Amino acid sequence: MASSGPIFREEAIESHLRGTDREGRTLRLEIWWLRWSFWLLLAMVVAGLVLVAVTPAGGSSTGPAVIDSRTGRFAALFPVAVAPELRVATGLDAILPGGSRRSLKLGSMRVRLASAALASQAGLRPPNQPSILLTGRLPSVPAGSAGPVHASAVLTLPGRPLAAVLGQELKAMLGQGAIGG
Repeated sequence: MASSGPIFREEAIESHLRGTDREGRTLRLEIWWLRWSFWLLLAMVVAGLVLVAVTPAGGSSTGPAVIDSRTGRFAALFPVAVAPELRVATGLDAILPGGSRRSLKLGSMRVRLASAALASQAGLRPPNQPSILLTGRLPSVPAGSAGPVHASAVLTLPGRPLAAVLGQELKAMLGQGAIGG
């Protein structure tokens, strides 16, 4: 199948013969969606930065606890990293066997650096990481069992803007501050 017409258009041949008169000119893309997508991407980046600046990042820390229902005393172990946050913590709850939750009073506790001996004395397994031991007395003794009840303690920490948390973690990674404090 041979075609009788030329392979190239006449305008293409003329442009090729002219050669270098168009060299060095800026390529201009006049596609409508290219400009639209740039502004959409820019708006999404700005919205993301605003969200990072204002979104609160609350947290919690969980550790083992024991509650003596005869005396009303409680003891809980938490990682030492939460120690700076204790002064602003918003709650301390015990999750008892069976899933029920009991609020523990934050103001009536004592904080000490946990050693294996202190943890054992409180009825807890010795910690395998640097920990603090929170001890205190419940306002009212829970009804039910007549001895120590092993539970999980949940320390609720206040929300801070995500940007502040990320900045603090970055400073800690660079060796200029403490993580979590």
